Amino acid sequence: MAPAFPVFSVAPTGFPVFLCERRRSLTRLFRQETGLSVGQWRLRRRVVAAIVLLAEGRSVTDTALTLGYDSVGARQSFRKVAGAAPSAYRRST
Repeated sequence: MAPAFPVFSVAPTGFPVFLCERRRSLTRLFRQETGLSVGQWRLRRRVVAAIVLLAEGRSVTDTALTLGYDSVGARQSFRKVAGAAPSAYRRST
């Protein structure tokens, strides 16, 4: 079964060669354009996906597993980006 959010498995080296010759060039360009490192962007994207799933009524554990986290890792990442635990967000929606 394919991951629900395959974009999370894409590393800078997974981009086509014609975009940039070197990984460092691509990561520098990415930061310049987005203001974020690839890792920061991926983390924020996962939290946005988690917010959507939680708003749909999914449990925190199910959301974490869907996004490729263990339950503890998801809570830590969510709190780091959103400033609150996913369970608190789920109760407020």
